[in-house]
Amino acid sequence: MLLPPDRREEESGIMAQLRRGECVKHFETVRIAKGGREVEVSLTISPIRNASGNIVGASKIARDITERKQAEAALRVSRERLDMVTQLTEIGLWYCDLPFDKLVWNPKCKEHFGLPPDTEVTIQVFYDQIHPEDRERTRQTVENSIAEHKSYDNDFRTMTLDGRMRWIRAIGRAFYDAAGKPIRFDGITVDVTRHKEIEQKLGVAKAQISRHAAELEKRVTERTARLQESIQALEGVLYHVAHDLRAPLRAMQGFTSILLNDHSPKLDEKGEDYAQRISIAASRMDRLIQDLLAYGRLAHTPLSPSRVNLAWEIEVVRNRLAEEIKAKHAVLQVEQSLPEVQADPAVLGEILAQVLRNALTFVAPGVTPRIRVRAEQTGPPFIRIWVEDNGVGIEPEHHERIFRVFERLQLEDVYIGTGIGLALVRKGVERMGGRAGVESRLGEGSRFWLELPAVAKE
Repeated sequence: MLLPPDRREEESGIMAQLRRGECVKHFETVRIAKGGREVEVSLTISPIRNASGNIVGASKIARDITERKQAEAALRVSRERLDMVTQLTEIGLWYCDLPFDKLVWNPKCKEHFGLPPDTEVTIQVFYDQIHPEDRERTRQTVENSIAEHKSYDNDFRTMTLDGRMRWIRAIGRAFYDAAGKPIRFDGITVDVTRHKEIEQKLGVAKAQISRHAAELEKRVTERTARLQESIQALEGVLYHVAHDLRAPLRAMQGFTSILLNDHSPKLDEKGEDYAQRISIAASRMDRLIQDLLAYGRLAHTPLSPSRVNLAWEIEVVRNRLAEEIKAKHAVLQVEQSLPEVQADPAVLGEILAQVLRNALTFVAPGVTPRIRVRAEQTGPPFIRIWVEDNGVGIEPEHHERIFRVFERLQLEDVYIGTGIGLALVRKGVERMGGRAGVESRLGEGSRFWLELPAVAKE
């Protein structure tokens, strides 16, 4: 009743052992429980003798080992999976009973140390395979890890029997009993030779890049110095050229003024007109030279940004242009409570003067200039200054063109200018970290805007 059909031959073997007076110890097999369920059991069977020593029976103990068998099966699966992982990932496993009484390494771990698979491993073998320069450091790292209850993580070099060197990374930890005494020290090893070679090559590359960067920086510094010298030399040349050009212009203006003031009775109408044309042309040429020099200086002159009171700066510019405003009967309206901006005061003054001067100049004949100045915040970091006029306006397709050097849209005999003023405006604003633009249509006036960094709130 208890024997499965495929296990019935076991009974004859067991009975034969009993007849010979032998015991059956820890025989693992399968038996049938009530209901037909198979049970994993461990059998211990002993013969029973009478007073004469004859075998008259048997004593059997059956232990249910189903859970143990299941645990062994699960452990076997786990070990198979672990073996598969270690084989696929090239990981070595090591186990050690403390104090280093017994070391167990898997074949991959032995391979990392250049040892044959059948090598008997001891703690001395472990240290002997480490490169002499890394040996003492590794020994100290192991001891510190165990003593301080810290994880063990160490890189060292190993020497194979044929003299080849490998870089190995070992990671592990110690295990302790309830009293805190270390009992085991287990972990893994990984061959990181390829990574170390890459790190070494990367270090060499970084050193080369650093060296090249230093050389490049040196070259840039030298070239910048030479460029600065060239700029300074060019400034000197420009200054002398401008001085030399302005000298004959002043002579032309002076002699023309004398000619018109002292000798006009001797000139006919055409001669007087020619003299006036010469004077006007000389004045324009002088103004053009000054504007060119100002534009050149603005491109590289160091600026000194600071907190600028916009209302105060506009009032200073109004005073500078007072005669022009009065002559044009212009109306200049400035919004109250203008904010502060971060700018170079001198450059900002020139920019505002140029924009206001344009608003006074480019109006239709007979029209009284009306100018409005206001400001608004266009975001946390910027303030936009608006200068709005009732001038002749600009066609949209020319809005960018007017900010280029020597770009003039109006007829020279109607509006006098050099074509550099708005180029100076944009260059100056950009040097101070801002932007400049215009909104306008022909015949509808213009709204020039200057965007400058706002003053950070304390």
